[in-house]
Amino acid sequence: MFPGIPHLLESNFSKLEHLFESPDVHFYTREVYITDDEMSVATRLAEVNKKFKDKVVIGSYPKLDNSYYQVKATLQSEEEEPVEEAYRHLLSLLPPEVIVKYEPCPAEHAASRVYELAEQCPLVKHAITVIEDCLNRYKLSEMCISFNGGKDCTMLLHLIYAALQKLYPDRTESLQLLYIRCDLPFPEVELFIHESADRYGFHLVCLPGRIKESLSLLKQQEPEMKAIAMGTRRTDPHAADLESFVMTDSDWPQFMRVQPILDWHYDDIWKFLRQLCLPYCSLYDKGYTSLGSMHNTHPNPQLKFLDARGRVKYSPAYKLHDGTLERNNRY
Repeated sequence: MFPGIPHLLESNFSKLEHLFESPDVHFYTREVYITDDEMSVATRLAEVNKKFKDKVVIGSYPKLDNSYYQVKATLQSEEEEPVEEAYRHLLSLLPPEVIVKYEPCPAEHAASRVYELAEQCPLVKHAITVIEDCLNRYKLSEMCISFNGGKDCTMLLHLIYAALQKLYPDRTESLQLLYIRCDLPFPEVELFIHESADRYGFHLVCLPGRIKESLSLLKQQEPEMKAIAMGTRRTDPHAADLESFVMTDSDWPQFMRVQPILDWHYDDIWKFLRQLCLPYCSLYDKGYTSLGSMHNTHPNPQLKFLDARGRVKYSPAYKLHDGTLERNNRY
C-alpha cells in the first residue's frame, strides 16, 4: 500500500524502476476493464480470489474519471497458466456487456490501428490521404494543427499523429498545436489541451483573441508557417462548400486551410474516438455536445434525464442520437 494520489505516484514509478528490477523474477499479468462500479463486481472478484489466491494476486482499482471504464481488475502471478485460468474464470463470471476492450495508451500504436481502420472505412482512408498529401506539400515547420480541445480536432490530432508515426517514425522535429484562446474558456478544456500536447509530444502555441487577429499574430511570429490543419466539418457554420485544401479569404492572413474530415458526421466522430479509446475532454461526459466558451455553452437539453432520486443529469455526448442537434447547447 502506497500513500498519496495514485496517478501522480504511478507517473514517478518509471524513475524508480531500476530499484525493483530482478532478472530472476518474471510476472505474468492480465487486466480486465469493467464498466460497472466496484461494488457491483466485488462478489465476482472475491470468488476468483478465493479460487486462485494461492497462486494469483487479484487487484481492483476504481477509476472515477475515465470515459471508458470504472474498474480495472488485475491478475498477476509468477506462473503464466494460473493467470490465464483465473482470467478466463473472471470473464465467465462477468456479463459480456460490462467488459471493455480498452487501450490504455492509444498513441503508442496509433499508426497500426488507424491504417488498419483506413482499409475498412472510406472516411478514415480519405482523411489519411489528405493528411499525407499535406505532409508531402509542407515541412513540419510550415504547418500546425488548430486545436481547441473539441472532439473533431481531437480526432484529427490522432489521425495526424498516426500518419507521422508511419511516415516519419524517427522524426525529432515537433509539430505545433495552435490554440486560439477565447475570453472565458472552460478549465476542463484548457487542462485537456495541455494534456493532449504532452500526450503526443507536440508544441503548444497559445494565442489570445479573435481568430483573424490571432492568425495575424501567428503570421508575424511564425513567418514560415503556411498551412493549418483543421477539424472542420460540412455541418459547421459556413462550411458546406469547402474543399480539403483551400486558402483563407483574401482579406485574411494567408494560410492554406487543410480539412481532412469535412464529410464526417457527428456519429462518425464518436465512433472513431470510442473505438480507439481516445481520451477526450471530460465535459463531453457531462452532456456537452459542442464546446465554446463558458459564456455560451451548456449541457445539451436533448441529453437531460432524471436519475432514480429525481436529480437532473445529462447523458454523455456520444449518446446523442440526432447529430444535427449537436449545437443545441450553444446559446
